[in-house]
Order: sequence, then structure tokens, then C-alpha cells
Amino acid sequence: MAKRGRKRKNSNRIIPKLKLKATTVQSIFFIFFLILSILSIFSFLQIGPVPTRYNYLLTKFFGFTSIMVPFLLLLLSFLFAKLRSPLKEPNIILGFLIMFISILSLFKQGLVGRFLWLQILSLFTEIPSYLIFFFSFIVGFVVLFDTSVVQIVKFFISTFNLIKKY
Repeated sequence: MAKRGRKRKNSNRIIPKLKLKATTVQSIFFIFFLILSILSIFSFLQIGPVPTRYNYLLTKFFGFTSIMVPFLLLLLSFLFAKLRSPLKEPNIILGFLIMFISILSLFKQGLVGRFLWLQILSLFTEIPSYLIFFFSFIVGFVVLFDTSVVQIVKFFISTFNLIKKY
């Protein structure tokens, strides 16, 4: 039979329960990713020990695609912002992330790129791996700009015809 009466308090709890509003948590994530984005931008200047170390870690893990990390973090911060912005749409961050991972893996940049490349290479041979990452880049491009493949092909054909004229 169940005990009746008042429930006992859990006196063994060391950390108090923290209840935050959803908007407060969103603001915290917005500020965190914004500061991380700004730190990433300043890390390319390599002035001081912290930015230099951060830049070393960025280039170690992401290679030359570390240039795209501040933009990725900025887009991620806008996802949590209360601002109305076209950058806040989830398709933009998803498309940019797919493109970033594709470029990272296609050029085998940094530890992350080499790891992803080797994982796909272990499942397929080299040429299908290149094709997978190339077409995932195209998928990221389509998702980023929220367009169709037909519109992209028409754009490249018209651009090619314009260049061919000259």
C-alpha cells in the first residue's frame, strides 16, 4: 500500500533546480553563439594567446574551411535570436551546414574532413565518394537558396551563354 501524507523533500540535492523561461534560454544560446562567432573572426588575426590557440584548433579540425566556421556560428546564433530576419529560417542554416560538411569532406580538410572522407570511403570507392560529396554540396545549395535544381541549371546555362558571347 502506498504511504499517505506529505511527500518528503529530497534533502540530498546539492544543486538547486533552475527553471528558466524558453525565451531566456534562447537569449543565452544567441549570445553564446554570437560571442563564439566574433571570437572565431578575431582568431584569424592571431593577436594574443587565446585567439592564436583558437585559430590553431579551428585549422586543425577544419583546415581551410575554418573560414566558414564564423559564418556557420553566426547563422546558428540567428536561429536563436528574437529578431525577424531572413537568416533565421532553418533552411538557411541547414543548407549552409550541408555545404560546409560537403566542402570539408570533398577536400579532406582538417581532422573532421579526413574522418568523414574515410568513413564514406570505407563504404564506397573513391569516385563514388567524390560524387556523394559533390551532390551533397548541390543539395546544400538547393536547400540554402530554397530553389529547384532546374532553376540552378537554367542559371548556369544562361551564365555560360553570356560568357560564351564575349
